[in-house]
Amino acid sequence: GTLFFKAWNIDTTYEFWLAMFGLFVLGMLSEVVKSFRGCLVAEAAVDFKNSENKPILGGKDPSRSYWEKCCVHGILTLVYLIETVLMILLMLTFMTYNVNFISAALLGVIIGYFLFGYSRVQSAAASC
Repeated sequence: GTLFFKAWNIDTTYEFWLAMFGLFVLGMLSEVVKSFRGCLVAEAAVDFKNSENKPILGGKDPSRSYWEKCCVHGILTLVYLIETVLMILLMLTFMTYNVNFISAALLGVIIGYFLFGYSRVQSAAASC
């Protein structure tokens, strides 16, 4: 079979299991990055009352420089790019129509959410 591109042929059992493991890790990694970005956004948006812990992206804080806000936004944008690329690779996995590959990716996403997604659930509940 082929995974993602014609050049990525899977001919041996070893290559098959390596692809399955890679897709499992890809699914888990997508949840890790998604949770990490959520934590960064939540941390950047919090309006702390302590002057030493000023909000990173807060527009009302004159002590934060324009470049500091741009750097933080740039980091958030980079993490978003990584998350999007991982999601596109997961979509391509589904487009292979290979049940084994799809199962490995889904299992990775499910276990990744179980291990790392709880922080997103807690932050969503706190904001309601």
